[in-house]
Amino acid sequence: MKILNQDQYEHLAQQFRELARQDDPSHSVTIDVKAIEDDLELRDKGGILGKLNVRVYFFLPKPSRSIVVLSVDKKERENAPSEGVRSRISRRKRPTTAILDLRSRESADSESTRGDSDTT
Repeated sequence: MKILNQDQYEHLAQQFRELARQDDPSHSVTIDVKAIEDDLELRDKGGILGKLNVRVYFFLPKPSRSIVVLSVDKKERENAPSEGVRSRISRRKRPTTAILDLRSRESADSESTRGDSDTT
């Protein structure tokens, strides 16, 4: 299901580029970001989005400076994300976290191997 047109998509992408430039993307001064359990929610409405009330769910894997977008939702209720949205976020986060953990271990192994060869 397509929620955004190209201009609206670019608007939200620009907000994420702005978040990426900040020291702490989870506490932005210029962009509305809210913690939702262990994840984050970028909240935006109006302007180029028209009557859309959009939520973009993402997380910041540590220790990298990456921003991983998990889901985009057209918010229609004022309460917390629906069970379906929470389930989608969880489902998408699991493999992403597993890949990032694997890369981190590979990097650590590479560093230790490189360190061993430096001593010989």
